Amino acid sequence: MSENCLKTLFYYVANKQRNSQDIEISSIGIQSDYEFIRIANDSFIIHPKVGENYSWTFLENSVLKLSSGDKTDNFTATVSSTKQDIYRKIVQIFLNHPGTTIRRLELVDYPDGLEQCKPLKVHHLRWNMSICSERFDYTTCFNCLRSFPIDTVEIIWNGADNMIFSEDVISSARNLGIKTRKALPIEAILKFKSSYLLIYQIISCDDFLILCESWLKNRKPIGTKINMKISTKEMYKFVERSDFKLLSTEENGKLYISMDESRSRIEITIMSSDRITVKVVNKD
Repeated sequence: MSENCLKTLFYYVANKQRNSQDIEISSIGIQSDYEFIRIANDSFIIHPKVGENYSWTFLENSVLKLSSGDKTDNFTATVSSTKQDIYRKIVQIFLNHPGTTIRRLELVDYPDGLEQCKPLKVHHLRWNMSICSERFDYTTCFNCLRSFPIDTVEIIWNGADNMIFSEDVISSARNLGIKTRKALPIEAILKFKSSYLLIYQIISCDDFLILCESWLKNRKPIGTKINMKISTKEMYKFVERSDFKLLSTEENGKLYISMDESRSRIEITIMSSDRITVKVVNKD
């Protein structure tokens, strides 16, 4: 993008030009395929698959800064618009177009600007909500993420509720990593459809038994895997109780759990003193 186009783009976003017709999107070479997008409290970073990178940063005293590619010249201006209005303009220019694809989308807290965005095709979503999610209705910015399946989802969620995990595009992600302030109940964990699930919470012996029974009875697909934490004490209790409720054997340092009528079995691998991997494998 030429310096003049970049300058026009910056001053439109910074509200120095009020009319959106002042900027011709087609003339500045906006892409629809992005390698990386990061929307955070103080910055909006855009890495197109081809072309220059853009970094919008909020500095002190309401100063907005735009950096592009490896250019040493940056644009700065004092802005009167809110961060929400500025982010909406950036989304409107760069993302709000049919067919927009993002290889990796990283969101920090509430991602302003996405509320009216057209559907986005995202391959890898990482969302870190460090503030209490009760203060925001995440669903307003989530509409643009519901239309296409997401291959990999990582969520660090500090909210008081875990409603976001009932979103189908989250629960059905092929690879799902979850870290929450409030532990997920076993009923919620059982609803996940992911092939690989990584959970940063300690599971009890009783919940572990429920998970194994459910996976066997419901014939969870072969290869389904979950990585989670369990204390040594709870693991000992699980081994003792599983002998009464399920068929258990040990082979090559791994524990296998099965049922008479099941066509598969559960393979349990101890990864460390408090972490295990549970995988559905063939019975034979």
